[in-house]
Amino acid sequence: MKVDMEIVFKTYLKVRGNIRSKKKIFYFELLLYSNINYIVDRINNNTYLLSNYHIFYIKEKKYRLILSNNIYDKVYNHLVSDLILSKLDKYLIDSNVASRKNKGTYYGRKLLHRYICKLKRDGDFYILKFDIKKYFFNINHQILLHNLSKYLNQEELFIIKNILEGINIIILI
Repeated sequence: MKVDMEIVFKTYLKVRGNIRSKKKIFYFELLLYSNINYIVDRINNNTYLLSNYHIFYIKEKKYRLILSNNIYDKVYNHLVSDLILSKLDKYLIDSNVASRKNKGTYYGRKLLHRYICKLKRDGDFYILKFDIKKYFFNINHQILLHNLSKYLNQEELFIIKNILEGINIIILI
């Protein structure tokens, strides 16, 4: 994956809008172009290493484990999503709206509304709400990588594997 300053900067601006800690933004932007250049160099030289996650719990109806990246890693993950994972879009079902361009919460709600309206016309229906405990942590990464190998090249698979290895460390904790 090769990137330039412009695409990394645009990605940073997109990421910046989702960050709640203004202090993180302030410190990153003190050396903005240096930080952007750092990300570009690491990606283009295939030496980008993800940092450790900031791990904490929140209690929102129930306890949830939260894994938070630093700003560099957030930019990197968005770039991977935009440049690599977007290639998989044509193979995904329409109702899979997570981390996809022109999809998201609004689009997901619109789909749900459409499904409910269709079901109402057909008669009685039920909605089941459930949560699979640690769903993403339990995905077999070897099977995932094997399936992705049909659609991604070796360099792209290597990038995805490195991201997954960072998650594997957390599973062991």
